[in-house]
Amino acid sequence: MTKHSPLQPISDCFDSITRDGLDDSQNITNPPGAEHPALLLPEDDLTPIPRSFAFLDLANFTSFTASNGDLAAVELLTLFRAMVKEVAARRRVRIAKWLGDGVLIIGIRPAPLLATVAELMGRFGDSDISARAGLATGPVIIFDGDDYIGQPINLAARLEAEALPGEILADSPTASAAPDWIVCQAHKELIIRGLEEPLLVHCLSMAPLTHLPEVDLVSSLTQDQASQD
Repeated sequence: MTKHSPLQPISDCFDSITRDGLDDSQNITNPPGAEHPALLLPEDDLTPIPRSFAFLDLANFTSFTASNGDLAAVELLTLFRAMVKEVAARRRVRIAKWLGDGVLIIGIRPAPLLATVAELMGRFGDSDISARAGLATGPVIIFDGDDYIGQPINLAARLEAEALPGEILADSPTASAAPDWIVCQAHKELIIRGLEEPLLVHCLSMAPLTHLPEVDLVSSLTQDQASQD
C-alpha cells in the first residue's frame, strides 16, 4: 500500500533557493489574482490596476474607399486585421475590440504593446496600409469585466486622433519602456481636452534598418474568410 505524506503547502516542496532574491511584492505563492478566496477582493472592488492601451487605425480610409471602391476597402481592411492578429499573438497582447477601420489593443505592460504597434507600423510601410497610433499607460478601473475606466484609455484615443499618418504618439510612461530597437523621432507638447497642462508626447518608430522577418498571414486571412462565409 502506498503511503501518503501529510498534506503541506505546495510552496514547501520547492527548494528555498527558488526564493532567493524575491521580496514580499514578488511572492511566488500568492501573486495578484491568486490570493486565498477569503482574501480576494469582491467583484465590485474598484481598485485601479496598471494597463497600457493602443488605438490604431487606418489613415484616410474614407477617402481610400471613395477612390478605390468598397471591394478594395474590404481587401485592405482584411489585410490590416490579419497583420494585427498575427503580430499581437506573437507579442502576447490582447486585441480588445475592432473599431471598424481601427483596433484597440491592451497590454499588461507597456513594452510589449509598444513593440506590437511599432512592428505593425513597420510592416504597414511595406504594404498599401497607412495607419496612425496613440498609446498611453496608467491605472484604470475594470468595469463589467471588459470595460476600462480611466484617463489612460481616453488619452490613447486622443493621441491617435492627433497623430499624422505613419505616426506613433505615446505618453511618457509608455515611451520610457521602449525596447532598444524603437527610437524617439521627436517630442512635442499637445493640449489635450480634460488636462490642465500641455502634455509632453513622444513620436516613436522602429530604428532605421531594423530587419523584419517575413510572416505567414495565410492562416489569419483564412480565418477572416471563414468568419465571413
